[in-house]
Amino acid sequence: MHPSFCPRRILTHFLVVLGSLTAIAQAAPVTPSAPVAGESIYRLATADRVALAALPEATGARVIWIEGDHSFALASDQVAASAVFRALEPARLAPWNADREYSIVYLKDAPSSLPALGSLGQVLDRDALSALVETTPEQTSGLISTYRTARLHARGFRLAEALARGARQAEEQRAATHDPRIQALVDGVNKTRMQARVQEMQNMGSRRSEDGTGVTAQHWLEQQFQALGYTDVSTFSYNAWSDCVIAVKPGVATPEQIYVIGGHYDSYSWSGAAPGADDNASGTVGVLEAAQLMAAEQFNSTIYFIAWSGEEQGLVGSDAWCDWAWNAGLDLRGYVNLDMEGYRSGVADLDIISDAASTWMRDLVFEIAPLYVPTLPLVDGFLSGGSSDHASFWAHGWPALFLFEDSDNYSPYIHSSSDVIGTSLNDFQFMEDNIQVAIALLATMAQPFTIGIQHTPLADQPGGVDPYPIVATVVAAQPLVADSTRVWYRTDGSAWHSALLAPTGGMNTFAGFIPAQPAGSFVEYYLRARDQSGAVAVDPSGAPASSHAFDVGLDLAWSDDFELDRGWTVGAPGDNATSGLWLRADPVGTDYQPEDDHTVDPGHVCFVTGNGAVGGGNGDQDVDGGKTTLTSPIIDLSGAARAKLGYWRWYVDETRYDDDFYVYLSNDGGANWTLLELVLDSLRPFTQAQFRDLETVLPLTGQMRLRFVAEDVSGASLVEAALDDVTIRAFFPAEVALESVAPARLALSAPRPNPGSGDVAMNLVLPTRSAVTVSLHDPSGRRVRSLLEKTLDAGVHPLNWRVTEEGGRELAAGVYFIVARAGAETARRSWVHLR
Repeated sequence: MHPSFCPRRILTHFLVVLGSLTAIAQAAPVTPSAPVAGESIYRLATADRVALAALPEATGARVIWIEGDHSFALASDQVAASAVFRALEPARLAPWNADREYSIVYLKDAPSSLPALGSLGQVLDRDALSALVETTPEQTSGLISTYRTARLHARGFRLAEALARGARQAEEQRAATHDPRIQALVDGVNKTRMQARVQEMQNMGSRRSEDGTGVTAQHWLEQQFQALGYTDVSTFSYNAWSDCVIAVKPGVATPEQIYVIGGHYDSYSWSGAAPGADDNASGTVGVLEAAQLMAAEQFNSTIYFIAWSGEEQGLVGSDAWCDWAWNAGLDLRGYVNLDMEGYRSGVADLDIISDAASTWMRDLVFEIAPLYVPTLPLVDGFLSGGSSDHASFWAHGWPALFLFEDSDNYSPYIHSSSDVIGTSLNDFQFMEDNIQVAIALLATMAQPFTIGIQHTPLADQPGGVDPYPIVATVVAAQPLVADSTRVWYRTDGSAWHSALLAPTGGMNTFAGFIPAQPAGSFVEYYLRARDQSGAVAVDPSGAPASSHAFDVGLDLAWSDDFELDRGWTVGAPGDNATSGLWLRADPVGTDYQPEDDHTVDPGHVCFVTGNGAVGGGNGDQDVDGGKTTLTSPIIDLSGAARAKLGYWRWYVDETRYDDDFYVYLSNDGGANWTLLELVLDSLRPFTQAQFRDLETVLPLTGQMRLRFVAEDVSGASLVEAALDDVTIRAFFPAEVALESVAPARLALSAPRPNPGSGDVAMNLVLPTRSAVTVSLHDPSGRRVRSLLEKTLDAGVHPLNWRVTEEGGRELAAGVYFIVARAGAETARRSWVHLR
C-alpha cells in the first residue's frame, strides 16, 4: 500500500556541494545484502533524508530504512561513538546477524486476532504503527503470510546519489506547456473500460504472490499487454513466487532514457479472500490503461509498464527488479507509482507523495495537472503504517512519485474480503481523473516524439586544411523545413556559426562539414532541426548550453597500456594498506574486480589493487587496513600549450560506502601534488575520465606525474580499483609553425607518440646551417640505426621515421635514445618502443 512520511526539505547548499562531488554512474551496482561483522542496528531519531545522506561519508553508517519520524541504520561500535552519529540520538537495538532476516511489520489496522508478533520472530523495536522484527529464514514465511511487511537490506539506501541526481534533474527540467497530443491521451482514459478490467481481477479471488492465485493474475497480465500490441513483454522472476510482468515501449530519440509506471497486482487479506479491488487492481488497471493509450504514440524516451508482484510481502518484487536495473546500468529517469486510486470519502483530490530527491517530479506534476485535468486538485500527501513500490526506487537512488487516493482517508476495506467494487473502490470517476494525471505526467517526461537526431560525436581531429565531416540521421513525425537541419559550431568560445546539413539520399541521412580550424583549437558544436509544425530538436539535448566538442591538432604525447613495465611506482609515504596493494597483472575476476583489462586484445594487463586466486572469495585481496598509492614515471610535456589527459578506471566501494578514490597531478616530479579527481562512488565497468585542459590545473613542464590512491580507511569495506590505458594528447605550438627565425641552439622536440610502436614524428631545430646527424641508440649506447645525415639550413625541420632497426629488422621493445649532433652541439631525447 504506502510508505512512511518523509518531510520535503531541500538544503540548497548541501545539494550544490553534493552535486559537485558525487559521481553518478549509470553502471554503479547495488550489491546483495552484505553485512559487516560487528555491526548493530540502531534506531535514529530522524527521517530527514538530507541529514541522513551525509552519514555514510561522515561516519561509515548505512541507512537501511526510513519510517515516519525515524530511521534505522547499521553501524559499528566505533561509528556509534562518533559525535555525528550521536547527534541523531541513536538507540542500539541488536547486532545484525548474517543468518537472520529483518522486516518492518505494519500494525496499523491489523486485527487483534492475529498471532502475537513474538511468536513469529524477535521484536526489536515497536510503536503504534509498526515493528522491527528479526526472524530466521524459516520464520520469515510465517511472518509475511500473517502480517504486511517490508524487507530490510544491509546494502543501505543510496541517499547521496539520489539527492545529487535530483538536483541535476531539477536544473534540467524545463517549464511545461500544454501539448495537444498529451491532452488526447488524457482524454482517452475510460472509466468504463477500467471498471471492466478491475472486475476481471476481482473475479480472480485472491492474487497472493506466493501461491497459484498470483500466477493466474500474472498470465492474465501477460495476455493483456500482448493484446495491446506490445511485442516486448517479459516476466521478471526473483524467487519461486509469481513474477513481475513488464511491457516495454522503446523510445525513438533518446531510447536509453527510461521512465517507468507501475502498480502491484498481488493482493492480501488479514484473513479470508483477498479480492483487492482498490488495493491494488485499481493501480494495476491504471498501468494497463496507460499502456493501451500510449501504444500507438511514439515517445522520445523508453517507457516501462510494470505490474509488480510481492508488494504485499515486503516490496520484494520491485526491490529485486531495482537491484537488477541498477546493476544493468539502466538510465532510469523517473518512476510513477499507482497504488489505490479509486476510494473517495470526501473531497476528491489526489495526494502526491515524494521525497527530497523527487521534488522536481512533484513540482512537475503540480504544474501539468491544471493544464490537462483542471478539475482535479492535487495536495501534498504523507503516509504512515505502510509502504509501496516507489520506496524501492527511493532506496536505490531514483526519483519516484506515489499518486495516492488519500493520505488521511484511504479505503478502510483494504486487506479484507470487502475490498471490492462499490464498497472499497467506490468512485471510478475519481479513479479516471487520477489515472489521467498519471498519464499526463508520464507523457510529459517521456515526451511525444517530434524530431529525433542521432549522431556519433566527432573524436579529436588532426591539424590541417581538411574540414570535419558531420553525419546524422534525422527522423521527424512531420516534414522538415528546408535548410533547417544545420550544424552550429564555435571555436574557443567565440560566436556560434552554422553550416547546412543536406540530405545525402540515404534513409533520413544528412551530412555537412565544419570548416577546418587552427591547430590547438577547441571546437564545440551541436545539431538542430525544425519541422513544419514548428517543433525543434537539438543534439545533444539541452544545446547550446551543452554541446559536443573536439580538439584540433593534439598529438599523442604519452600513453601507457601497461602491457610493458614503464616504471610506475607502488607505495608512497603514509601508505598503510595491509592487502590489496597496487600491482601490474592480468586481473582475476570477482564480483567486484574485473576479469579483463580495458585494452583491446591482445592486451591483457592493467594495474589492479591485489589479485586473488581463481575461484577465491570477493574480499581475498581487496584493499584493507589503509591506503595504497600508484605513481607514474616522469611525463615530459615541456613546450606544450595544452594537454588532454584520459584514463580508464574501475572502482568499487561496497558494503559501507565510506571510502574514496583519489587522483593527483604534479608538475615538479612529485614534490607537490594537486587533487585532480575525487571519486566518491563505485564506477564499473571500466569508466573513462577525461581532463581536456591540464594546463588550467598546473603549468605544463617536463616533470609531470600522476598519482592514484585507493583506500579502505574507515570501517571495513570491500574496495577494489583498477587502472588502464592512460593517454595524454598535447598541442606543441612551436612544433606546428616552422619558424624562419634562427633558433638559439640545437634541439630535438619530444618524439610523438612516446611510447610508440609505429611511425614517430618530431622536429629538429638548427641554430645555423650545419651538417647534422640524428641516430637511434639503445641504453648501452649502441647505435641501432641512422635517422638523418644531411646538411640543413637554420630553422625547424620535421623528422619522421618508422620504427625499425638498420636494415628494416623489427625493433625490440624497450627504452631508446635519439641523439642529434651538429658541430660541437649535441641534443638527445629518450623514447620508449612498445611491441
